[in-house]
Amino acid sequence: MMIFFRSFFVLVLLLLCNVSLLTARETERIAIVVNDDIVSLHDFEQQMLLTLVMLDLPDTKKSRNKIGSNVLRNAIDDCLKMQEAKRLKISITKEEIASAVIDLEKKNGMLPNSFELLLKSKGIELETLRRQINVELSWGQIVRNDLVKYLHIGEVEIDNHLSKLKSKNKSEYLISEIFIEKQQSDAKVLAASLVEQLHQGASFSELSKQFSRIGTNNGNLGWVNEVLLENELSLALSKLKKGEISKPILMNDGYHILLMHDKRVISKNEKNEPIYDIMMIKLPILSGSNEIDRNAQINLINNAITSGKNCDDYKKMIKKTVNIAECTINKSIKHSEIPSSIFELIPNLTLKKLSSSIDSGDYRNMFVICDRMDMKDELQLRNNIRSKLEEEQLFLIMKQRMYNLRRDAIIDIRI
Repeated sequence: MMIFFRSFFVLVLLLLCNVSLLTARETERIAIVVNDDIVSLHDFEQQMLLTLVMLDLPDTKKSRNKIGSNVLRNAIDDCLKMQEAKRLKISITKEEIASAVIDLEKKNGMLPNSFELLLKSKGIELETLRRQINVELSWGQIVRNDLVKYLHIGEVEIDNHLSKLKSKNKSEYLISEIFIEKQQSDAKVLAASLVEQLHQGASFSELSKQFSRIGTNNGNLGWVNEVLLENELSLALSKLKKGEISKPILMNDGYHILLMHDKRVISKNEKNEPIYDIMMIKLPILSGSNEIDRNAQINLINNAITSGKNCDDYKKMIKKTVNIAECTINKSIKHSEIPSSIFELIPNLTLKKLSSSIDSGDYRNMFVICDRMDMKDELQLRNNIRSKLEEEQLFLIMKQRMYNLRRDAIIDIRI
């Protein structure tokens, strides 16, 4: 990879200053050239401001210094992703981007067009958000249309994992992760800075989305058995309590920051205990809505459940009809681990039946039992293992593709 650092230390000074004080002519200077694409200084500043807003950070010298190198790296990666999308003849329509903006407003309980007003108040053009959404949607299409075809999980690999999972008295952890690639020049400093922000109340999912650029699902890894983890990660998790965040853990590939949501022990008496796939649906209670509106939304959710076959189907259909709903899927939950509150909401754990709701603050929470599996049903268990391994392999495939794009690129940093 050819990278020409003409004035690297000027970048640090730029991050420490308010770029908005520059003249109009200066903001149109070229900041970065990635192959044949240009990122202007104006666009770079806009991306900096958008990142500050998404991370809920104040626009200060300290904040800019923390995220500056990552904004630079992301600007380069975004160009590479869009160039790859062009090569594969992938394009996102204006309608898809507009729909994504609307979804973002609804997810945050905002009125129509209010996100644009928020951005304007911070000096950010709506087009900056549209470009970012275009990158994310285009990369998602690349993954689905091109990268998925390279997935291959062998039966021997599934056999090995099945053997490990049948081990008795092993711990499982419900975790989220932020991963910082080791090749980043400031990886150690960035990882420490992110942990500091998390302890100050920053959103784990938002930081994961911004800094774990290749990962998916906002860093959520679901339940992970300790026998499938490397020793350093397993040891770190064994010391964490619910809700705690690990220090940055250095591995061969980079730094891992882990958030412990929950933990459980696989007991030797549980091998024949049935397990369930359960989905929680959080429906925001929007200001101005009435009971008739909320009941209409619940009817749409019921229709989605009736039409689908499993949790993943339900989630897709619900997002299409009630896109403000937040759906969280928890798979392979043992009968003994299901909270008593769910038993009360869903008598006899009836499958594919939407529970009555529990109002909690600004949300209405509901549950649905998507599926039940007996542990003796080894075929279904193998399919679950295959899905998990495919997720892990796809992450590595995405990581390799980005590495190849960076390696082959000609990048000229002019700021």
